Amino acid sequence: MKRSSRIAGPARLAGLAAGLAACLAAVPAGAVQFPTLYPSPRAAGMGGAYTAVADDAGALLYNPAGLNRVEGVQLDLVNLEGEISKDAISLVKDLQDVQANDVAGATAVIRSHVGEHFRLRFDTFPNLVTRDFGVGLLVQAVADGEFHSLVNPRVDVDARVDTAGFVSLAHGFGPDNRLALGATAKLVRRQGASQTFTAVDVASENFDPFNNLDESQVDVAADLGATYRPDLPLEPVLGVAALNLGDLDFGTLGQVPSQVNIGFALHPHLGPVGLTLAADWVDVTHNLATDSDNRKRTNLGAEARLWKFLAVRTGYHQGYYTAGATLDLWVVKLDLATYGEELGAYGGQREDRRYIARFDFF
Repeated sequence: MKRSSRIAGPARLAGLAAGLAACLAAVPAGAVQFPTLYPSPRAAGMGGAYTAVADDAGALLYNPAGLNRVEGVQLDLVNLEGEISKDAISLVKDLQDVQANDVAGATAVIRSHVGEHFRLRFDTFPNLVTRDFGVGLLVQAVADGEFHSLVNPRVDVDARVDTAGFVSLAHGFGPDNRLALGATAKLVRRQGASQTFTAVDVASENFDPFNNLDESQVDVAADLGATYRPDLPLEPVLGVAALNLGDLDFGTLGQVPSQVNIGFALHPHLGPVGLTLAADWVDVTHNLATDSDNRKRTNLGAEARLWKFLAVRTGYHQGYYTAGATLDLWVVKLDLATYGEELGAYGGQREDRRYIARFDFF
């Protein structure tokens, strides 16, 4: 990074400040990303259209009725997952050029990212799922930040560590279990803090946004779900899920409100290639945010299973493309996904592009 290129003259700063103010004024104060606990890489690659698709450990978070379609025993004890946003990647690169206690360098970095959002997330999610039963333990650290002010550069960071336990049950009814019902009980402990950091803080040798997570809250919630598979060509599936019933309320550390999602999926076969085509309408009661934009609530996805060890995905989430892939080599499995999360009041207004990588070791 060449710091000289980041220090603008007074006229340039005034122009940038005016442009930024105009952009921020167009975004309603209540416009934020939809609060969720955890985005499955497979679901993210499919645009989040997962309510009628979940037939793996993702059913613990998206629709417990999907456990009725789990084949065999799926045990996943050792895994690591990371997520980073596009702006966070450039931020990390810039910070590598800032030496310890280099306040001027940290100031230049913050100014160069004013108006941007960054996200970092790391987690592990050991789980066991089989037909009609699943348990899981999610431990994740998440940091979301916004850069503000060219005059007084600072970054506002919401950092949290979630520890969540899940127990899910499902049961099938009727011929071939075409109707399935499921329920999940979850217990979540959240530690976190909302902090504002200046250039002096960022330049400190001991800077860590996960320090001082003094506040802790615990809450419980439940999920209910159903799927129905009519005896029709293309193997259609209808799904509905009511998630986080009772709300996960962590006080000043945030809330994950209850939501109702509706999904539909088809499973055509093209020779050896198995396809899944899916569509979801999420938050049908508009309980997650104050906006009423339906584009933010529309998810579309597709998955192609080429061989037992390879699957590729694509989709449409809140107005943005998604993509993903799984490479399963028996002893090691790699999941990759990218998706855009809407930070504005309507789909397509303010994208936060994110990338996920997950490694499973058996």
